[in-house]
Amino acid sequence: GDRLVRQVKIVRDEQRRDARGQPRSKGFGFIQFGTHEAALAALEALADNPAALEKHGGKGRRLLVEFAVDSVQKLKLHEQRRKLGAERRAAEAAAAAAA
Repeated sequence: GDRLVRQVKIVRDEQRRDARGQPRSKGFGFIQFGTHEAALAALEALADNPAALEKHGGKGRRLLVEFAVDSVQKLKLHEQRRKLGAERRAAEAAAAAAA
């Protein structure tokens, strides 16, 4: 089955280093979810939610959460395919009922 989260990528700045010498976060990243539903649930739970970062030292900070452009294009294609499949099944059911 689909995993809830497939991949996480934190964008880092190679020019800025933390105390351990590791590249610091640029303050944004990308998460690839296993399903559209999981992505939508995360978006609804985290977007502009002042409580989302409180447990992680970000009290008063808000996350900007949005779908990446390529995800929107893939979502539109997925919706088109779903609609075509539903139309085909409806036509097949109507043809079977008429026979």
